[in-house]
Amino acid sequence: MVHGRQRDFALWKVEDRLAECKGFFLGIVRRREVLPRASSAYLAISLDELLEHEMERVLMLERRIAVAQHSFSDCFNNMSDGECLRNFRFQKCDIWRMVNVVGWPSSETHTERNRYSTNPLLSTCIVLNRLSNPSRWYDVEPFFGKHSSHLSEIFWETLESFYVKRKHLILGPISRSFLQNRAKMYAECVASAGSMLQYCVGFIYGTVIGIARTQASEMQRVVYSGHKRKHAMNFQALITPDGLISHASGSLESRRHDWTMYGFSGIDEQLAEALSIDGEQFYIYGDSGYNRRPHMEVPYVGSVLTDDQKECNKRISSVRVTVEWLFMDVKQQWTAIDFKRKLRIGQSPVGLMYLCTMLLHNCRACIYPNQISQKFKCPPPPLEEYLSHKD
Repeated sequence: MVHGRQRDFALWKVEDRLAECKGFFLGIVRRREVLPRASSAYLAISLDELLEHEMERVLMLERRIAVAQHSFSDCFNNMSDGECLRNFRFQKCDIWRMVNVVGWPSSETHTERNRYSTNPLLSTCIVLNRLSNPSRWYDVEPFFGKHSSHLSEIFWETLESFYVKRKHLILGPISRSFLQNRAKMYAECVASAGSMLQYCVGFIYGTVIGIARTQASEMQRVVYSGHKRKHAMNFQALITPDGLISHASGSLESRRHDWTMYGFSGIDEQLAEALSIDGEQFYIYGDSGYNRRPHMEVPYVGSVLTDDQKECNKRISSVRVTVEWLFMDVKQQWTAIDFKRKLRIGQSPVGLMYLCTMLLHNCRACIYPNQISQKFKCPPPPLEEYLSHKD
């Protein structure tokens, strides 16, 4: 709350200003520089406007003082696990684990640009809250005890630090040792789920993220998708049966085909080497937009298919649909990337935000049960093991 002395001082300033203005207007009336009726009406309107303006200043002062006096650390310590899940998508004990994952340097106590004060816990919570709730910075000022400009700078610097430190987990070369150690388990889980695939270790799929219409006219046609009938960006993900995104690529303009994105991702040669294990050829599965390769299977296509081929496509399709569950879960947990009014090229880095939500999804999937791992009965690795692989 605002201290009594500060509030009294603010109100005294309002009364002092009103007295000065009232004397000024009354002096005009007495000197008959304007008509008496017009003077009284103008005086009443002017005093009301001045009072409203000054009261807004008092309320703004109260808010700024309340924000400055708020301690987020005390508020966080009093939160329950349910409140932490609603605000940050992680329980309280797991948020401390995420502090190390996000990796804001513990030696840094200020932002780099404007030197706003922060700490690893506050920086991590700002990122988690912002990505899970597309609210205005003004609305969360009392919650974090920071002003909008402070929150914005802390968020973007922390998000960039997190991306630089952990991007190798989904963007770098595919971890051959990690994939090869779990390939046989992946294949068994996919086969036991009812598909007719004996050596499938994952599924590759593309997704579209809607964005706001760009202001630059030359960019509007580039990012517009005639198929989806909206402005959007394309991403592609390789998803394993434990519910993790093993590799991601993007962002590209939405008019690009899935096979084009696959070529841009550069993982074709990596998969060819990583999926040849002990003389057995494992593979991933894609939809009809991809081409068949030794390390990739696709559905049977054509106007004339045998009954066995149709049955094979049907059974595999019922398993492959789980890939869409992951993209749905990402959008439900991290709703900021599903609020396209705030996703505008040139004003916010859309690709950075979505790739970071993919990383956060993987971290959350390693801690809490997810639909895909339960469907395939394939438990994901512990969080520390997942973060440790770099090759």
